[in-house]
Amino acid sequence: MKKAIVIFLALTVCLCLVSACGKTEEPAPSSPASNPADAAPAEETPAEEPAEEAPVEEPAPAEETPAEETPAEEPAPAEEPPAEETPASDTGFEGVALPADGVIHTAAELGKVLTDGDVAGSYKVDAAELDMTGIRYGSLGREDAPFTGTFDFGGCTLKGLYQPLFLYTSGAEISNLKIADTKIVNDDEIPEDMIRWGLVVSDATDTKISDVDVADTVDLNVCIWSSDACVGGIVGHAGGDCEFVRLTSAAKVTTECMKVFVSPIIAWFEGYTTMTSVVQDCVFTGTLDDTAVGNDSKVGGILGAVGNATVSGCANYGTITSTDGGQNAGVVGWACGDGYLIENCLNAGTVTGGSFTGGIIGYSNRAGGELSLCLNVGAVSADNPANTGAIGGLIKNSETWSYSYWTEDSCEAGYNNIGSASITEFAACANAEAAVKEISTVGGKFAMDGGKVVVQP
Repeated sequence: MKKAIVIFLALTVCLCLVSACGKTEEPAPSSPASNPADAAPAEETPAEEPAEEAPVEEPAPAEETPAEETPAEEPAPAEEPPAEETPASDTGFEGVALPADGVIHTAAELGKVLTDGDVAGSYKVDAAELDMTGIRYGSLGREDAPFTGTFDFGGCTLKGLYQPLFLYTSGAEISNLKIADTKIVNDDEIPEDMIRWGLVVSDATDTKISDVDVADTVDLNVCIWSSDACVGGIVGHAGGDCEFVRLTSAAKVTTECMKVFVSPIIAWFEGYTTMTSVVQDCVFTGTLDDTAVGNDSKVGGILGAVGNATVSGCANYGTITSTDGGQNAGVVGWACGDGYLIENCLNAGTVTGGSFTGGIIGYSNRAGGELSLCLNVGAVSADNPANTGAIGGLIKNSETWSYSYWTEDSCEAGYNNIGSASITEFAACANAEAAVKEISTVGGKFAMDGGKVVVQP
């Protein structure tokens, strides 16, 4: 009996060793073959199979436990916040603080200020050039919280802009800015409630903007599919007691909106009833192309439309084209205020198209308006010659127009009048030099600079 127990134990040890060595179980029968009497006990070993089954490799289910995978899925929500922060990380000024002293040195700081700055703050840029390419800044000022502070760009040239710098301003002052190397093609990205668009300010009230220059490397193609939209190369819409002084542009401006007020300088300036609103010494030398869908657009080299304001010393040397009706002119497309004054203004560019087309004004239909000492030496033409003139396309009411001249080759007629306007001293001249001489004798501020006519300050 003891011998049997010893043999059994020996067999068990052998089996364990064989198993541990990773050998197959085939050798096991060889051992019992030498001791047939012990076969039964050998078969009892399977009774220990539960231990082999217990290879609780059934922990495999434990490894499969979705319980552990669930946490793996939970991080996904935890990772969502970063996903929401992605736009911020794409702004180009993530982690940048607002300058405590209001002085801006980098493009990232400017992006931060335009997005999160104090709407009543005073800011100054201390840099010759800032490249805003890839910086997704916000537009400072909202309708319920317009920018009311001061912003001196210090003569800095901004490049790579992608939307207006200011959305709404009121009582603000913006000055000393240059813009270059910017291309904006904006068709359907304008917010539905924003039908006024200007590269510097979209909607200005009681605001002063001075010394802004837009280079010929700026290309703006902005379309807003809403009636009475405003597209301005510098200002979209302006109202109240504003001053716009020494704004110049050589940009290419294109639009095919519906009915639109459009200009490379100021799209629509309603002005102020006391006539203290001013547009002075502004110049356009680029191209403006309006292919509006629908009629009655207001297209002008300096202003698409003007209400009660004084427009003085402004000049258009650019090429202006309107192919779908409306009012079109080198200086003001539509003069619509009861108290507008346009004086010492020049058109030396080519103006084509429009239902009402003029070198200085396309269409004027408000009593009380006044035009004086204006000069046209540029070609003016349209498919509707009855309402096309070197100075004005059509004068409809009792305005007062005086002492204005044009060259004989610029347009067949100087103006067209179907109202009761007072017209004094309007005459065609042989050439630009003769026109400058003629207008100078009555107080006009023009001169010849080589072969070019210029407006004197």
